[in-house]
Amino acid sequence: PLGSTEVTVTVTDDLGNADSSTAVITVEDQAPPQIICPAAFSVECTELAGAAVDFAAAATDNCDAAPRVTAEPASGSIFPVGTTTVTVTAVDSAGNTESCTFDVTVICGAQFVRGDANGDGGIDISDPTHTLRNLFMGGDGSTCADAADANDDGGVTLTDAIYSLNYSFRGDSAPPAPFPDCGLDGGGDELDCLTSTAGCE
Repeated sequence: PLGSTEVTVTVTDDLGNADSSTAVITVEDQAPPQIICPAAFSVECTELAGAAVDFAAAATDNCDAAPRVTAEPASGSIFPVGTTTVTVTAVDSAGNTESCTFDVTVICGAQFVRGDANGDGGIDISDPTHTLRNLFMGGDGSTCADAADANDDGGVTLTDAIYSLNYSFRGDSAPPAPFPDCGLDGGGDELDCLTSTAGCE
């Protein structure tokens, strides 16, 4: 077993003469745990600060059935936008350690104000006009389709222009978030925002 064990060795000849000697055998665990890190991966941000990221890392050891595994940053932490290197460390009961690292990349679309279809930083008649020109006259589309999706229904259609006009001139419902402040689309639709609207850079 691990630790020190006293061993007695006795030698006896054919005539029955015997002699003994003792020795202390010490078995030490000097091998570090074997640790398995996840491969690098990317996630979409869920808030302006980044995203809560969950992951799992495991370790085995030749003497310790359950080595302690820690990670920095820990699983479940808020990871900022960009790439963060996670360091995972395993420690066995003898104090042997082993570490590995992997990268987590949090990707965020550009920030915008919903309803600002032309991206000029204001919500006015020019926004539904921009959408109508794109839909019916072959004008340039918005570089931030999420912003042009004034009613947040997952598409840029005539209803968005009408929604914007009703808000601006009839006092109807304001566009859904992000509005009136800059933010990200939390709707999970297939639209994208390639360029931030003015003031949201």
